Amino acid sequence: MGAGEPVISIRDGSGLVSVAASLTERQTKIVELIAAGYTDKQLASRLGMAPSTLRTHLERMFRRFGVHSRAALVACWLRGLQ
Repeated sequence: MGAGEPVISIRDGSGLVSVAASLTERQTKIVELIAAGYTDKQLASRLGMAPSTLRTHLERMFRRFGVHSRAALVACWLRGLQ
């Protein structure tokens, strides 16, 4: 874990897990827009990407943080900002 990488704590079935979150600029923008209430279609349009590309970004972030929803992804990201 390098300097400037927030540590995000998420709960899974086994307890508290810490994950180093070094999101790319694009990933950060995606999570910010999700938190602002954008739909997948709106996000893809706003960022100039195909909806399938957005879904790929989301799936990778879901796997990385061990979450299964956009809300859980945003919650992890917000905890990392504190």
